[in-house]
Amino acid sequence: MGERAHCRSARSARYSPISPLGGRVVVQPCTVLVVDKAELVRRTANRILTKEGYRVLEAGNATEALGVLAGAPRVDLVLIGTVGQ
Repeated sequence: MGERAHCRSARSARYSPISPLGGRVVVQPCTVLVVDKAELVRRTANRILTKEGYRVLEAGNATEALGVLAGAPRVDLVLIGTVGQ
């Protein structure tokens, strides 16, 4: 069977997933892009996610987020702030 990639936090990576289909499972740290105009929100999310073992990228708006996405080799999740003005 082939190799399969899974994303996990670095903190939980010590628990190797078992593939029911056979083959080797590659566990990679997940990368999260946090997009919010409020720096405090971005910093807080960054601190929490980093503590849990995720790689975190930040952007202050959609234009910055597109630049980050274009330059990042892999982004597994994008968190977008939508509440507020």
